Amino acid sequence: MIRSFTDHAANERTFHAWIRTAIAVIAFGFVMEKFNLFLVAVAATASPAIAQRIERLAGPFGRYDGLALMLVGIVLILVSTLRFLRTERRIEAPEVQSNGTSPRSRPGSSISPTRSPPPAATCSPRPRRGWRISSSTSWA
Repeated sequence: MIRSFTDHAANERTFHAWIRTAIAVIAFGFVMEKFNLFLVAVAATASPAIAQRIERLAGPFGRYDGLALMLVGIVLILVSTLRFLRTERRIEAPEVQSNGTSPRSRPGSSISPTRSPPPAATCSPRPRRGWRISSSTSWA
């Protein structure tokens, strides 16, 4: 049996979600790049008035937006891989590690984890009328 299997599975699902997103961004950048090449080819064979309209449609950065999206997708893959490996090491570590966002991990924190309030409402079955909601406000 794998120790902390649920943590490893959650880490892997998150990693795969980031990879799917990165692949989609790369694919969209590729499509944009191909469309810009198509516009350039059409502009080269069209009349000067139409070519000028097509060049305005592509915009000043029209040749770089697809490439930029492909580079963003590659960066997403690299960052998600680094996060996956870091989280895997933290799961496998024998000591408990904090990410520094818990109020109990800050020095001088006055939050006491020993007492928690009771639930605001409880449900109890009621004959022939379904469920009755009763409020409980005792803090005993």
